[in-house]
Amino acid sequence: MINGHQFTAKHRIPLIKHLISLGYNVKCIVPEKSNAQVELSGNNINTINWNLSRKGLNPLSETISIYRLFQIYKKESPKAVIHATIKPVIYGSIASTLSKSGAIVNLVTGLGSLFISKGLFKKIIKNFIGAIYSLIFRFVPQTVIFQNKSDSQLLLNNHYYPLLKTVTISGSGVKVSDFPQYNLPSQKRVTLIGRIIEEKGIVTFINAAKIVKEKRKDIRFSLVGPLDAGNPSFINKKTIKMWESEKIIEWWENVDDILDVYKKSSIIVLPSYREGLPKTLLEAGLTGRPVIASDVPGCRDVVLHGKTGYLFPLNDSETFSSYILDLIDNEEKMKKLGLAGRNHVIKHFSTDLIIPQIINEIEKSISRKIVYR
Repeated sequence: MINGHQFTAKHRIPLIKHLISLGYNVKCIVPEKSNAQVELSGNNINTINWNLSRKGLNPLSETISIYRLFQIYKKESPKAVIHATIKPVIYGSIASTLSKSGAIVNLVTGLGSLFISKGLFKKIIKNFIGAIYSLIFRFVPQTVIFQNKSDSQLLLNNHYYPLLKTVTISGSGVKVSDFPQYNLPSQKRVTLIGRIIEEKGIVTFINAAKIVKEKRKDIRFSLVGPLDAGNPSFINKKTIKMWESEKIIEWWENVDDILDVYKKSSIIVLPSYREGLPKTLLEAGLTGRPVIASDVPGCRDVVLHGKTGYLFPLNDSETFSSYILDLIDNEEKMKKLGLAGRNHVIKHFSTDLIIPQIINEIEKSISRKIVYR
């Protein structure tokens, strides 16, 4: 079960296809007519409709969502349920427990905007969500797969949960053969790929671009990704168009060929506030692109500072821009970092390594459930 976002669905397709190849009958529960459903159906993956608002907090509608999920689990009687992202993990764990369905495997793929946003209301919500996680970890037998140790430490907070099995696996993997290594382009271009939300560090990116452009008008900055109105911190189209009109960035909203984006980019950046395990940085490494990212959980689990790219302090546009200027004219350094990045990804993050680890934990979880029964 996943939310309705297309990115989330894309990241799960290799795992789903591998499970199907092993003989499992996989059905994905996603919001009806969502981008995730379109993505999965286009890959011939069976889906089940479930109404879910990614940002909704109305107690009645959220309770109805859990009840409908309970009905799905009762009807399907799955051997195992796998949940990804915050709401599916919480709601799915509750519904699965009440319906007495199969083994529960929760994928914590990043802690979302609530865990990094400021403000009294969001702090209250964050603490509430944290308390719900704690209750689920304490009373629901499950396997939780974290993508980085920072998320594990934050959520578990050194507490002992006797029914909980945890493991850290580096993301969902990236298929090496899908991302060839490219020569650097003649046009100098810095690119950020991701959802258009505050937590991806969009404003930090804009500020760094302004600093660089004061010195170098020839360097282009591309913002690649769709609007995400379902996210509490989405950035509206009017603001992006204003940045475009001021010639700070080029916005590539709908991109069919992501490889072409990497081919046209000199440097890939991710000034994010926090990540699970950022696939953009993995793909960039495979294509031979040096990366610059904020020194936060997730990003620091991928980038080797000074070896495959650079890490800069969160929201520090000055340091961010200095790293761009340091790299952009040094083709030999960019090639060296890009090659090191490709080798690093192949060695540690390929789907050939990651997917078997996830499936192994799923099958062990199923075996434990059978024993408990």
